[in-house]
Amino acid sequence: MTRPVVMFVTGGERLLSSGQTPENIVLKLVSLSVAWAKAGVDIVQIREPWLPDRVLLKLVTLVVARLSAFNTKVVVNDRLDVALAGNADGIHLKDEPLDMDRVRKLAAKDWLIGRSVHDVRTAEQACRGGHVDYVLAGTVKSSPSKQGRKLLGLNGLEEIAAAVDVPVIAIGGLGFSDALRIGKTAAAGLAGIRLFMSGEKLTDDQRFRQIAQCRGAFGSN
Repeated sequence: MTRPVVMFVTGGERLLSSGQTPENIVLKLVSLSVAWAKAGVDIVQIREPWLPDRVLLKLVTLVVARLSAFNTKVVVNDRLDVALAGNADGIHLKDEPLDMDRVRKLAAKDWLIGRSVHDVRTAEQACRGGHVDYVLAGTVKSSPSKQGRKLLGLNGLEEIAAAVDVPVIAIGGLGFSDALRIGKTAAAGLAGIRLFMSGEKLTDDQRFRQIAQCRGAFGSN
């Protein structure tokens, strides 16, 4: 995986409170994924555990098809079956023991496998065996959706980045303005839900500039 990495993690469940139907939310997530891919996002992680299997597969299939014209990769959170059926580019796994050998045997050789981690110990464990392509480390800062969760902080993020050889992507309460501080920890990039889900309010040019500035903070344009 090249560095740096900017990841859009979908958060459609928060749209339910506004009265939108699952079908409308799927269309909105597809539209947002295309908009951010056009702006230069490296990975779209589809994280919608609340969706019925049929609708989740539809979402994955649509996003994969629409993003085929871009360099953006599509990974599915925790659902190996849906990721395979939807022809995704990989899977993102939760911070818990899983059979990585089985995942690699079932998946294509160039598949991306990511893993969520919250401390150095789990990061080191996740990276043993060489199956993981990146780790998503958090929660870095407090956010409305993560109230009360133990924070990793910049120091914890720096410790994880120093402990593993794969790209470390920061997540949790972050904005694009945090990129410079995150970059100083030796992390490879940042991810988010809220800052990307609000992207529909931006123009194409504004989204492009946000991503370009973010990537520049990690040493690449």
